[in-house]
Amino acid sequence: MSRLITCATLVSLLLTNHEAYGDPINSSPKMIADYLPMTRRSLMEQTREPLTSRFAVFLEHCNDQPLVLPISSGEGKGFVGLVDSPSTKINLGLTASTAAAGGVINLEPDAHANLFSPINDNQHDGTVGYRFTFENIPLIGGEITLVCSEPVDVIVAHRDHSDFELEYEVTTTKIKSNSASDKAARGEIVLKNVQKAVRPLKAKAITKKVNGGNRLLKQTTDNVDIHDETESSVQFDYSNPGEFVLVQLEIQNPYSGGQIHRSILVKTELESLVEVSPLDLKSSFVDDEGDLNLIFSGIDFDRFEVVLLKTLITVEWNGKTLKNSRIELQGMTQNGHLILNGGWIRTILDQAAKKYGSCDVFDDKKECWKVVVAEGLALDPENMYRVIATLSSAKNPAIGKNKNLLSNAPTKEETEISDEMKRGRPPPDFRRLQEMHLRGLQSASQKKIMVHGYCTSSNPFPDSHFTNEVSFADPGYPTSRRERRLGGLSGGNNWSNDLFARKIIQYAVNNGITSCGIVAHSQGGLAALHLYTYYWSCLDYSSVSGCRMIQSVGSPYQGTALSSAADLGDIFGFGCGKNDDLTESGATSWLANIPTWARNKVYYWTTSFKDNWLSYDYCHLGTDLLLNDPDDGVVEQSRGQLSSGINRGHKVDWCHSSGMVKSPHYLDSSRNSEMNAYACY
Repeated sequence: MSRLITCATLVSLLLTNHEAYGDPINSSPKMIADYLPMTRRSLMEQTREPLTSRFAVFLEHCNDQPLVLPISSGEGKGFVGLVDSPSTKINLGLTASTAAAGGVINLEPDAHANLFSPINDNQHDGTVGYRFTFENIPLIGGEITLVCSEPVDVIVAHRDHSDFELEYEVTTTKIKSNSASDKAARGEIVLKNVQKAVRPLKAKAITKKVNGGNRLLKQTTDNVDIHDETESSVQFDYSNPGEFVLVQLEIQNPYSGGQIHRSILVKTELESLVEVSPLDLKSSFVDDEGDLNLIFSGIDFDRFEVVLLKTLITVEWNGKTLKNSRIELQGMTQNGHLILNGGWIRTILDQAAKKYGSCDVFDDKKECWKVVVAEGLALDPENMYRVIATLSSAKNPAIGKNKNLLSNAPTKEETEISDEMKRGRPPPDFRRLQEMHLRGLQSASQKKIMVHGYCTSSNPFPDSHFTNEVSFADPGYPTSRRERRLGGLSGGNNWSNDLFARKIIQYAVNNGITSCGIVAHSQGGLAALHLYTYYWSCLDYSSVSGCRMIQSVGSPYQGTALSSAADLGDIFGFGCGKNDDLTESGATSWLANIPTWARNKVYYWTTSFKDNWLSYDYCHLGTDLLLNDPDDGVVEQSRGQLSSGINRGHKVDWCHSSGMVKSPHYLDSSRNSEMNAYACY
């Protein structure tokens, strides 16, 4: 038999349920399993980081009459952004009482263009911003006045130097009402780290309306109910999903005791108000390879398309649960089907027999051991991994046929917990491909895939810096029925990590790529890690000796505070909208499910501006206020860290993208040369 094989033949082994390139494929999920750590008592103990607010922001309409806004005590910095009117002249000062108390404000005369470019693929957005600093504001706080030479919408934001981060959580519930005039839903903001009384200044609903091509703010007052408690809460009702509710809070600085201001901008979406459904174990069986198959029902796949399904499996021996038998099984699924490698059960039963001896019959089914599905829950990867379905009680799978395969003696690989036990068995077609790859059947199907980030559509890395590379481009499939916006002004993307990963699979299939490594920028790094974790792909058949499977630059593995800026951009029609996986809380929820073996395959870099002690340094004016130094204009150095990944270092004098103070880090020829030399393919 000839050892020659064509690229088309290799690709045909990857095609599942479709006949031609360009048709959508059914992604083959990995079945991820491991012992549940003893520190976690339940699957429901999901890691979720609170949302935070570090600054105050005001969306107002300014004209020749003084606009009075509050400002925090102490000292700090801020900016005034003008929307769609760059020629407007402004005058920023303090009220007479604040000035008399010794307060000082300094407005820099130079304008900075395009405040939203970091969330808008560096496109021109028609905004200009003026930076200001303030100092000596009394402990009771103060007020600033803003006067504009012509009517214009303005964004005024400021941040005091206390850097106190207000932690909060938001919940939304539907309101049952028979009146069309009543509110449709209720939101509640729970403040997590405030020990003193909180005073709400105001809350208002904000939408955008277009008038002759100009963006104008439409504002209506919403009711606010504040509870003066240790964990204070702000409640508000709203009628129109898709609007924003902006809540202004005055709180006591826990360090100085002075009054400081924080803002919370909440996107109100009725679609996100998901009631938790009951999950049920519909059927179960052991296949011919000795693996336990579990079929769950109760998930609305017409709505959710893909869910992260997790279950906790235990083994009972002589009527008692074995302490070493808590196995967490998870996988991205489109049909409720999970498969546990039978090696887990065989190894557990073998250890029990060696420790306890014989296994006695203990139930009417004449069984001395049994598998129990102790817990189950489904999470939505498009909505911060919120729980959408749960198993109400433990289930004993009716295995029947082939159950004896679970009690066979484990192999040596199984007793050592093999990779297949941790990731599941590759689909048959992938196994044949792997065999051919190991036999050295090379072809032109091995590539380095260059993957862009959020809100862009093109590879930012110079082609001349890499060899044997291809640039990822949206293949069109798969799509999400819940995509709020397909692209910004430049046609860029706003995809969850899961949708992004499945698009990379489709791109590789369409282009005949059977073996690959990924070089990624920004969110592309998260998508690549998600791909390797949850799906079988060309990454699993890349070269393994001395090469790097995934390399990334400027990837916010722990999220970015620019999610707030994305909401602001959404109001005015800039950018691609908020991406939950890139928020600090959403990234924490996503990362909590990523296993160590997948993180180990990521090599990553971070960058920032060079911090000079005597000067005010930043990569971008509009984002400097939101981010903690050091940062690259989009990602903070601390938020770019990936635990158990391989940190290749931090480099200064490089920013995230073009249009910033320093050159974009993807143009660094030295780092690109290293990534090109070590990339798998």
